[in-house]
Amino acid sequence: MLGSMVMFAFLALVAPQAMSPAPAPTPPVAPLPLATPTSAPTAAPTPLPSPAAAPIPLPSPAASPASSPSPLPSPSPTPIPIATPTPAPTPLVLPPNAAPQILAVQFNQSVIHSGEIISGTVTTSTNVASVEVRVAGYSINLPRTDFGEFVLSYQAPHIPRVARGNYTARIIARNTAGVATEQDIPIALR
Repeated sequence: MLGSMVMFAFLALVAPQAMSPAPAPTPPVAPLPLATPTSAPTAAPTPLPSPAAAPIPLPSPAASPASSPSPLPSPSPTPIPIATPTPAPTPLVLPPNAAPQILAVQFNQSVIHSGEIISGTVTTSTNVASVEVRVAGYSINLPRTDFGEFVLSYQAPHIPRVARGNYTARIIARNTAGVATEQDIPIALR
């Protein structure tokens, strides 16, 4: 029973609605790459001179009466790195009988909550005839928008508590001869 609930939850997440007409294709949303926080480079502290090393000359008022002390330069703010989306690679042109290749799998999120829009792209070699996504025994084919480009866009329904958890989504690409290649990605239903 748990297996059928998980299949139902995944079907509801990735299967296009059978009763409604297919929406016009929208440009795929490139996910933001997962960035890890990095610390800004820090400068080594400058050692202070010891008082016995050299006397500090004091400015004499007669030496430069018209000059005023220049303001100290203020430290410039450290730039914060901004995550930029990586563009999807262009499909690799291969003959029909060559082994298929998955070049990139990009989904807008790996943790899926009820009501969220799930979108993504799978970029493959041009000889790939179909791309299938399998999760917990359930399978769905992604529609092809162009040679080597497959897309997904769907609004997640309510995810029952018994179906929530961590899963492995298997992305399988096949050419017309049936030769397959696979890439696994972790997902979570919350």
